[in-house]
Amino acid sequence: MTWVGSLLRSRRSDLERDLGVRLGKTLGCGSFGCAIEARAGHKDLVLKLTVDRDEVRMWEKLLGLIKRGRVHGRGLVAVRDVGEIIGDVKVDERTADYATHGLVLRPNPEVRAYAILRDPIDPVSKGDDDRPTTDSRAVIARYGAENWGLFVRAVAHVFAAGRIYNELRFSAARPGVRKSDVVESIHRFVHEEVVVDVRDIDTEKAALEELSVWIGALHRLPFARDLSETLAECLAAGVVFADLKISNLGWRAGDHGGKRQVLIFDVGGTPL
Repeated sequence: MTWVGSLLRSRRSDLERDLGVRLGKTLGCGSFGCAIEARAGHKDLVLKLTVDRDEVRMWEKLLGLIKRGRVHGRGLVAVRDVGEIIGDVKVDERTADYATHGLVLRPNPEVRAYAILRDPIDPVSKGDDDRPTTDSRAVIARYGAENWGLFVRAVAHVFAAGRIYNELRFSAARPGVRKSDVVESIHRFVHEEVVVDVRDIDTEKAALEELSVWIGALHRLPFARDLSETLAECLAAGVVFADLKISNLGWRAGDHGGKRQVLIFDVGGTPL
């Protein structure tokens, strides 16, 4: 991503000094930013550079809940630091289109860049679909394909119910959004059977009931209990994830066998 490369070339030493890390290679990029290898002493970390303000606000909200003891956060990757990168950021056309419909490679005062420093994870899936990674295949071998199938279905329903809940919650402020648009946005990330299951949800209460059912399903899986407990804690605190796709989940790095737990490493774009 052009803007991240430009930022690293011009301000790498500043970022390393401010965050107390040494930066390595770029691990991958998405619509809003990139993940970069980082190291603090003997500790491996990941630095995410992003222009997604919603993700940053969500992390700030969650870290605040953890600090106040309302959420234990065992199902969240450990985040070491979140903050704004001060100064103009040049954004490329694709990022500008997602973020502010700004201009190509010009400093844009409407765009802010942010840094999220977190622990590393091992991905659960290969991209936005449910193809398991090598780490996930080891979990399938331990717990069975049936439990993996339940996990995939539960995550898809949690995503769908959370997306619908948030769209309904903010519908008054977005009068141009139609229910068909919401269903179509869900359809891009989940199978048809999930869309059919959630198509008739038309109230916030119904969406929360659907969400609770599938959080309960996750709790029955030994490798997803930390995740389910965190989702339940967040729900009790009034926080419902709007973008919890399977590609936003990972295994805690360094855990093996029966200790493996699914974590949220990307909280996505949830309006607050």
